Amino acid sequence: MISWFRRRGPSSNESQVVLRESTVPTTRVDFAELASDTSDFLGQSAYLQLAVFQQYSAISRDSGRLLTTELIAGPAGLALRKHHELVGEIRRRGEDPQLLMAPYVPAIDRLLGIARGDSINEGLLGLYITQGFLDDFFRGLAARLPADLAPRMERVLGADNGSSVVVGILRDAIIEDPRRAHRLALSGRRLVGDIMLVCHAALRLEPVGTDTTDRAPGNTPERVEPVFTELIGRHTQRMDALGLTA
Repeated sequence: MISWFRRRGPSSNESQVVLRESTVPTTRVDFAELASDTSDFLGQSAYLQLAVFQQYSAISRDSGRLLTTELIAGPAGLALRKHHELVGEIRRRGEDPQLLMAPYVPAIDRLLGIARGDSINEGLLGLYITQGFLDDFFRGLAARLPADLAPRMERVLGADNGSSVVVGILRDAIIEDPRRAHRLALSGRRLVGDIMLVCHAALRLEPVGTDTTDRAPGNTPERVEPVFTELIGRHTQRMDALGLTA
């Protein structure tokens, strides 16, 4: 089994959402040859957190409800903190955060635009799913970073992202109107494919049908399927926390 996510004891920094245990039989995959380099990793993950913060802020403005605005401020602040920590790592390496983040702006903005949906609740669900999935993904990739950087990145990306707040808001919305559950579940299912496109873009994978003459051994999309199986399993757990079908 792929041990992307290390076993840890309870931490005050971890989300309060309790996920059911699941075991997904997989095959061990070495990502050292497939993951992007350190600069690409930092640029993409740093912009993701900034974009999540901006999306939470936009939802807060649009909600028109003081209580919702106050609650959303928590997850928004946690995303901004992660962004600042990632930017700090970029600067410690003597690189320009703006230059490293810029190539990833279009794809991430497009993804979060899709995640926004047609309502406040759909927008919150989209952020809950997107940030959870991609935090898991980049946290897994962090294991192949230089030894002095990997533990810090795993800590940053594994820190609480405020998901328990979002779960509480969405659960209350579903209790208020149970008909919302079907629409939210459908919205969540549609989003997963777009999230996986962003994940694939972060790996050195040749698209199907390309010339394989110079391809590194095993450097194919099929090689990473076990990891996506695990990530989808964790996505299912997040949907379970809402009482929704993945």
